[in-house]
Amino acid sequence: MKNDWDLGLKYRFAGGNPYTPYDLAASQQNYLLLGQGIPDASLLNQNRLSNFNQLDFRVDKKFNFKKTSLGIYLDVQNLLMQKNETKPNFTFKRNEDNTGFVTTNGQPISSDGSNAIPVILYNKTGHPLPSLGLIFEF
Repeated sequence: MKNDWDLGLKYRFAGGNPYTPYDLAASQQNYLLLGQGIPDASLLNQNRLSNFNQLDFRVDKKFNFKKTSLGIYLDVQNLLMQKNETKPNFTFKRNEDNTGFVTTNGQPISSDGSNAIPVILYNKTGHPLPSLGLIFEF
């Protein structure tokens, strides 16, 4: 019976993806109907996310038998916990208890969103993602 260990590292680096910023006036007017912002077609792909990078690590152990083999592995993606950016989201400012929207005049939000307070949420997340696995070959 022969036992093999394999170690692997993978580093990825990429320039940030382009994205189209929101048309703030159209987004505010249609947000309650659509639930999302409307991109400004005249500014197609004018903005760019920050660069992306990630380090992945994997260790495999293989047990070979006469006619079969069993492999186990531990794989950790984003080992360095890099925070990578995703496309921003358009929304309206929420109240303290998150039950509704804050308005400029203190009245209920109008159907065209004219009294809402627009907010752009910028997203940066990065968590390690571990996984364990078994590979049985016959």
